[in-house]
Amino acid sequence: MALAKDKHYWGQLRSALTGGNWESNLPAKAPNATALSWSELFRKFNKHCTGHRDVAEVASQTHALALLLLVATRKSSGSDEGPVPALPIAIDGECVLPEGRRDDARQGLDVLQKLHSTNSNMMNHALAYYAYALGDAEGCIAYLDKIPDIGALQSSIPTASATDGLGPSLQDGRAWALTEAMRSICIKGMAYESLHPGDHRSAIQQYAEALPLLSLIKSELTISSTPSSTGAIDFSSFTRYRELWRWVDRLLWRAIVLVARCCDVLNDDMTLPESLWTWLNHYSAVSAFWPPDFHSEHRSTICVLYLRSLVLKHGQTSNESTNLPSTSAPGTKPPPWVHIARVVIQEYHAILTASSKFPRAGERNTRVEDFVDLCVAVWETSGAYGDHAGWVIDILWWATRLTFNSFRIYRHMTRLFYVSGDPELAKRTLRLYVQVVSKAHQASDAGVGADADTDRQWVETLASGARMLCDIASSLPGLEGVELVREAGTLVEKAKTRLAAEEVGLAASIALAEGVYNSILALKEQNPHFRPERFASAHKAFMKSVELCGTPAGFFHLAVSLARPSDDQDLDAAISYTAFAMEGDPKEIRYWHLMALLLSAKEQWQAARAIVEEAEQIGEPQPEPIDGLTPIAELPTVEDGSTIDGLPSSSTARPYDKQPIYALGDEAEVPSSDDLLKPALDHPPPSQQDLLEHSLQLRMTQIALTEYMDGPEGAAEQGVEIFQWVAEKRNGSTDSQRRASLDVRRSQDLHSTTGMSTGGHSARPTVKPSGQEAAKAEDDHTANSSSIPITVSPATPSEQSHPPLSAAQEKIAAENPLPDRLSGGSRLSDRHSTHSRSRPKRMQQALKDRVHQGHARLSTISKKLGSGVVRNGSLKRSRSAPDFDSMLRPASAYQASSIHSRRRVSAMMSSPDLQDTQTPMPPPPALPPIESNSSANSRTARERRLLSDLWLMSAATFRRLDKIEQARGAIQEAEVRDENNPAVWVQLGLYYTALGRTEAAVESLQKALFISPDDVPASIHLCRLYLSEEGLHGQGLESDSVDLAAGILTRLSKTAGWDVPEVWFYLARAAGYQGQKARQRECLTKALKLSEKRGVREIGAALGWCL
Repeated sequence: MALAKDKHYWGQLRSALTGGNWESNLPAKAPNATALSWSELFRKFNKHCTGHRDVAEVASQTHALALLLLVATRKSSGSDEGPVPALPIAIDGECVLPEGRRDDARQGLDVLQKLHSTNSNMMNHALAYYAYALGDAEGCIAYLDKIPDIGALQSSIPTASATDGLGPSLQDGRAWALTEAMRSICIKGMAYESLHPGDHRSAIQQYAEALPLLSLIKSELTISSTPSSTGAIDFSSFTRYRELWRWVDRLLWRAIVLVARCCDVLNDDMTLPESLWTWLNHYSAVSAFWPPDFHSEHRSTICVLYLRSLVLKHGQTSNESTNLPSTSAPGTKPPPWVHIARVVIQEYHAILTASSKFPRAGERNTRVEDFVDLCVAVWETSGAYGDHAGWVIDILWWATRLTFNSFRIYRHMTRLFYVSGDPELAKRTLRLYVQVVSKAHQASDAGVGADADTDRQWVETLASGARMLCDIASSLPGLEGVELVREAGTLVEKAKTRLAAEEVGLAASIALAEGVYNSILALKEQNPHFRPERFASAHKAFMKSVELCGTPAGFFHLAVSLARPSDDQDLDAAISYTAFAMEGDPKEIRYWHLMALLLSAKEQWQAARAIVEEAEQIGEPQPEPIDGLTPIAELPTVEDGSTIDGLPSSSTARPYDKQPIYALGDEAEVPSSDDLLKPALDHPPPSQQDLLEHSLQLRMTQIALTEYMDGPEGAAEQGVEIFQWVAEKRNGSTDSQRRASLDVRRSQDLHSTTGMSTGGHSARPTVKPSGQEAAKAEDDHTANSSSIPITVSPATPSEQSHPPLSAAQEKIAAENPLPDRLSGGSRLSDRHSTHSRSRPKRMQQALKDRVHQGHARLSTISKKLGSGVVRNGSLKRSRSAPDFDSMLRPASAYQASSIHSRRRVSAMMSSPDLQDTQTPMPPPPALPPIESNSSANSRTARERRLLSDLWLMSAATFRRLDKIEQARGAIQEAEVRDENNPAVWVQLGLYYTALGRTEAAVESLQKALFISPDDVPASIHLCRLYLSEEGLHGQGLESDSVDLAAGILTRLSKTAGWDVPEVWFYLARAAGYQGQKARQRECLTKALKLSEKRGVREIGAALGWCL
């Protein structure tokens, strides 16, 4: 019985000391479960554990000192009122008693000094603790020097396997021995810091003695804190070892602060104690098992330094690789280090949630705002892709609950909402930001102190916000968005009020935003009186921007301004500025696309094709090494191309050439995280969806170039490759969102999966006529009304103008690019697809060539720009065209179409009563509902429109190949994708025109204008029918039809069709029929001038007018 009580009280004493619950009145229990106070525990221990009074006395004095330090710490921290203090990085009396409490501690020290004990190590641990608490750093070191090797104490501690069968008492004794060792190492290191404040490395060496103990703790004591099946962490082990965790946290805090001051963050050798990552790795291993309210001050400092070090290290790496091929593209997984950063962010988020409160009036929650800056810096360093911004947006929403009208949070929200595809929220937060900062500026100007954003951030945010509003407005149809553009103009004016004269870069960004504002306003206002003046102002602003600070975006907009029909039009200069943009940002596909369009306008067909083929590689995966071999890097060469002997093949900087980077350095406080934020970009990096759209637009331009050079047969062959490319892209991007039940059917139709197009041609483009040909074009236009091709790209309707579709419609339209059945008034027979899933041999050979072909430099491309000017008359045409029948053959018996039945696809999907009664098969199974998300819905609607436009491009190719039935099938496919696309009805009208059904064609074109009254192609083709020689009813030309066409075209020439040659050509024809010869000549001259400098596609339809 006596032996059992001896073991029990040994265990209770060790458990109470290791638990560290110093303020508890009842820290232990008797064998009969009676609660015991500290004094009673010591008495019982002395009674039943004979011969160990020294242990009880040391435990008693340790408890007394811990209580004194606890009370002193609580008083020094003060109340929770007032501003949030800075993060602690200095010792500042850590574990040192104030003068008023030292008398009590000296009494305890005297008791320990008079105590006789055979356990000298135990006594020296306790005496060193008291000496440091009394401010005697030298005495503390002297006591600890008497201990042979503190870091080797684990050799005398029983291992976990040896204590498993000995009961919890020995295990608690093992934990207390670890606690004493960690405490002594920590206070010894802090003593060195106090005695040698400038010698950080000597203190680091003292803290490094704890590294073996930390490894022991990490491998054993955290096992009992593993997460449960529900993911929740059991903190019972934390409660048992609370005192040990206190000293572990304190030691890691001091070591990480010192290493952050004097050690390079690029040194990632975790075997060295001087490496910051050694200590941060140990912190991550143990802190995961601590509750969020434990030592929040120390841990906040560590978390900030951790995230700051990650950004500095990997930001430096990304800066070094800016000239290398991109290794991280939109849609790919973030770099591995981002996962580490997000774990730390999650921990700091929990700490701030537990320790932060909503600020009082006049105060700011600076820690939460700084945390937001850190999160944005991590996102920026990882690539700043909108596809990866979701977790940052979640942090921003959380931060709004702990801050009040924080302009820093609103600024970040504006940017992140925009790049993630939610322009509505981006507009709202931008307006909130402007309102909050403007009020602060007013208060500051009135002499009332108020927190406001810096002038630089204010100017950058308003400049980018103005361009954002213009970009949003440019995607809206007709006059919609004019108010947004005018709002952008007010932002530009507000930004100028805070623009410093010496900030050349900011002045350039403001000039660029002003140019974009004037340019988009000229297009959206549709006012012929102010349009030239606004275009001139825009051109002047673009010139000022590139003169102040030439950026790729500035060169791009200047090139677009020079390419636009105006008094400043100069294609040669536009090509030169586009080349500057390509050199500044060779990974931006839109710069290459613009170059191809400009070269085609100069009739340099071969050079344009070379540019397109080179740009196709942007965003594509790099070729994998063959047979495990890695590509050989180019060796440095001299002018004759020979390799320089003796020089390394890599030009990367050697370690000793790099300047060291410190996370903290000599700073008195942790630097604000806003200095980690990167300067404002020219434009946001494209998302995965944006990159797909830009790449597909480039390939559509390639089809147009091919048709110029090889005729519609060559364009049809090119279309097969485009469909295959889109199928591969869609297959590898959204697998997780597709229904498994559709995988088999979709795999059979991969060859005809479509992508996007906002500029599909309604007829074959033509080579620009000479002056005589244009003069007699009216006389040559006879019975064949399609002899004059129309090269107008259908305008891009706004997604917001479409009524929202059901979840089932969105799912089918976005996931299933090919329908299962063709239906209509004249039904096509069901035919199974026999098209092979494999690529054509020519496609395979092209891909093989690309694997062995590197990225050509701009200098190589520039040599091609002036070569090979080819006229259409001497171009070779292939005599064969691919059979697209297989792309239109259904794989099963379901498709919704309303071209002939006049039924809405939504009704066909939602109501079984509207299904064709002749179809014997049941309707397809219902699709699961999808969540309502404005960003996702907008992207889905845009994708549906793009799929529809690409099918219409195929329909135009079929029609020019005289495959009329296939053209009708492609039009039906396009209508299934997007029933609100006016271009569907334009192509249907051309289809009826080819069949000689003029009245049906007119009806279809009028339907297109009903959907979109400002649709330029629909208006042109309708007026062409009105002005045809045989008339609408085959009874000759009618004056009413001429007057109607003249009215439509006159309005169009002043608004959306002011720069379209066909508008002026048919307006000239109408004027001729009305006997207005002078007006006719004027319009023909305008049409000829516009057509002379016209590319294969319109810049606005292929690229948009702004970035």
